[in-house]
Amino acid sequence: MAKESTAKDDNLLKEDSAARILGVKVKTMQKWRWTGSGPKFVKISGRCVRYRRMDIDEWVDSHLISSAEDIEKGDA
Repeated sequence: MAKESTAKDDNLLKEDSAARILGVKVKTMQKWRWTGSGPKFVKISGRCVRYRRMDIDEWVDSHLISSAEDIEKGDA
């Protein structure tokens, strides 16, 4: 999903806000960061992590599946 960046896209979301958008727990976000399987994130300092909405949207788009057949083929 390539789109032009706007000021709105660059707003940094706290971890709990990003988790709420995705419908997962904060612990899941932390696990995804550890394993490298979640959306891109910004590390502000040691324990301060933020997410850009555009990165969350791109991550969601990259996980779209059109049918169960896609899963069986390994296209997901």
